[in-house]
Amino acid sequence: MRYAANWIMLAGILALPSTAFAAPRQQCHFKYQPLQAGDRAIETFHLSLDFKTVLLQDGQVMGIIDQTVDRDEHSTVLRLEAARGQSARAQISYDTSRQTVVHGRGGEATSANRPVAGKTYVVARAGEKLLITDPTGSSPPEEEQAMVARTMDALGKPNPFGVLLDGRTITFGEIVRLPADYTEKLLAGFDDSLAGMPVEVMLMGTEQVDGKVCSLLHTPPPGAGDSHAKRAPIDGKFLVELDTCRVAVIELRGPISATERRGAPGQEFDRRRKGKLQVSVHIQHERAAR
Repeated sequence: MRYAANWIMLAGILALPSTAFAAPRQQCHFKYQPLQAGDRAIETFHLSLDFKTVLLQDGQVMGIIDQTVDRDEHSTVLRLEAARGQSARAQISYDTSRQTVVHGRGGEATSANRPVAGKTYVVARAGEKLLITDPTGSSPPEEEQAMVARTMDALGKPNPFGVLLDGRTITFGEIVRLPADYTEKLLAGFDDSLAGMPVEVMLMGTEQVDGKVCSLLHTPPPGAGDSHAKRAPIDGKFLVELDTCRVAVIELRGPISATERRGAPGQEFDRRRKGKLQVSVHIQHERAAR
């Protein structure tokens, strides 16, 4: 009788309308928390680039070069108190920064530290300008300044995810368009011609990263949202902390394409690059005691 009763109860459950078990639509609520002095970000960065370079002069192919580039970097950024006339100030230490290049398919790999490896810099924003020095206040070589400037370009600027998401409640499956000023720089690393194209992400759920709850924002699958919308041809995800809007993980991949004119007057030639780029970033955020 016990088994018969169980089957009768199960049959009754199966007969209930599906709405009786419909779970409420899950959502994420975001709150922006600006960086403060004492906050620390430990970043692990990996870039993988597989591309072909074609050299052309007057429509004739001068040469073709196959290359793969892998770059690995581990850095720590400590937010400092800004001085008078500065909107933000930070110290960045490159624990490691190494690049490996393979010339040709199956060719020999050459690996070397980048000029910033093992060094520390102090960076401040004064208006639109980045001021970069070493810990003694001296100006580093121009090549190092350019590398640090690319890494620290966002210093003193509003967090684009904070501006976009602060105070918003987003439902799983909802599609959000990322800010144009953010995606223009993001896409320029893939292909300058993509810079004006929109990048949309879909809220897929949540994940734990370094003990913090993050939203999983992934590029939408084909056919999601407006099927006629033209989107940038990149794929990947962003994991964003719910209670700060700080990015914890970025993983992106897509095609690259670039053309530039080189050479002395009368000897100009075109250098065209095509290939694939993958970028992976993990940022562990440590907040100072408030």
